[in-house]
Order: sequence, then C-alpha cells, then structure tokens
Amino acid sequence: MLFIDTNIYLGFYRTVTTSKLLQSLADFKDDILVTQQVVSEVERNKLKVVYRLLLEGVESFPAMRRSNLPYQLQNPELIERLERLQEAFDQLQESVESAVVTALNQVSHSTDAVSQMLKPIFESAIPASEDELDRARMRREFGHPPGKGRDPLGDQLSWEQVLSRIESGSHVWVVSKDSDFLLCHNGHCVLDPSLHDDLVSRGKSMAQIHPFDSLVEALRHYQQITGFHSDLFPTEEECEIILQEERRIEEVWKRQRKGGLEGTR
Repeated sequence: MLFIDTNIYLGFYRTVTTSKLLQSLADFKDDILVTQQVVSEVERNKLKVVYRLLLEGVESFPAMRRSNLPYQLQNPELIERLERLQEAFDQLQESVESAVVTALNQVSHSTDAVSQMLKPIFESAIPASEDELDRARMRREFGHPPGKGRDPLGDQLSWEQVLSRIESGSHVWVVSKDSDFLLCHNGHCVLDPSLHDDLVSRGKSMAQIHPFDSLVEALRHYQQITGFHSDLFPTEEECEIILQEERRIEEVWKRQRKGGLEGTR
C-alpha cells in the first residue's frame, strides 16, 4: 500500500520536471490509498500554492523603469530607441499578467494539466467511516500526531484510514514531508515513534513501513520490493533531475510555510 500525503501531491503544482513522474503514477493506482481528506486538502490549497509560485516568478521578472537621461545622452536617436524598448517591455509585462490570470483560472476550474492527471487517481478516494472519524477526533483531542491540535481534522483522519487498512506482514510506503509523520536525515527517513506505537497497539507491528519524503525515491523502492515495473516511470537520469528540483522547491516550500500558507505541510 502506498499512502501519499497532501504536500507531495501539491508538489506537482510547484514543479516543471515531474510531469513524467505524475504520468507514471496512474500505473500504481491500484495500490495507492487515497483518502477523501487528502483530496479535499489538495483542492483547498492548490490555487494558493500556484498563486504563490506565480508571484515569485513575476517578482523575479526584471523591472524596467523610465528614468531621465543625463543631458549628455539626450540625443533623438537614443531616446527613440529607449521609447521603443519601453513599449515592448510594457507589452511583455501585459502578456505575463495575462498568462498568470489564465493559469489561475485553469487551476480554479481544475482544467490545468496537473489536476487533469490527478483526476483518475483521486476518483478512487475513500471517505472515512464513523469509527475512523471518532478515533481521529480522539487523537486530536489528546494531541497525538499526526496533525496539530489547533487545526481542523486532517492528518489524524488519513492516518486512521491507513491504520484500518494495514495488514500484518504487508509493506506500506508512507510518503510525506510532514514532520508529524516522519523525520528525515540525509535522505534516510524514520517513522514518528507515536505512529510506530499505533502499529504495535493495533497488532500490526509485523507490517513493514517504508517512510519517504520523496515520491520518486518511494516509487523506486516500491518497484524494487514488489518487482512491479512501470514503463512510464522516469529513467535514472530523469529521476536525478526530478530530485534536484525537489530539493530546490523544498526551499520554496519552507519559505511558504514561514509566510503562513496553511494546509500545505
């Protein structure tokens, strides 16, 4: 079973090199546990994620400001060339702003490429049962991870759904960038102790949990363990490019969290 957290799905909206990885995800669909809570969180936050990303792009766009030339440079030919350049730059800025609005509209209506590729995966989303909902509420009430006590039910609910479906001796991949789920050091991730205790108390300690903060690394490992191979999965060279971009956007993700963007852990 593969459980992919909200922040991993939102990462597809931040990147440009992961389209092939997203395309291959459909090949793993039958083994991916998609909770309705995760889908709701993605839908609720994807527009904000894209908007922040677009703002960063627009703000990094070089600005051209009109300025008074020194009198030594005030000759008609130079002034005319500068005016033409300014006019072209203004038109370019208008095109950029128009592209931003178009992109936001597409994400808002889920007609963008990422939303369309996620659609068949999210169609199998499983709603929580009343029992899972009750346990998630108790988990939040007592402050047990994952999730924050001050936040609405979220990670608590998804984790309860994961626990309900773990079979003894099975392999489970947990892919998240949330420290409530796992802690990673130099590419090696370990499950939060409280979540490991959950497995023991539910009689599922024999299950083999594989925590990852990178989807490409998780799917690589999944294929090694299960023997399954996706023909659409990126090549080794493409995987390295994706990992480089993941590291880059990790810094963007950290800045967004510091900036107060909620629900994108």
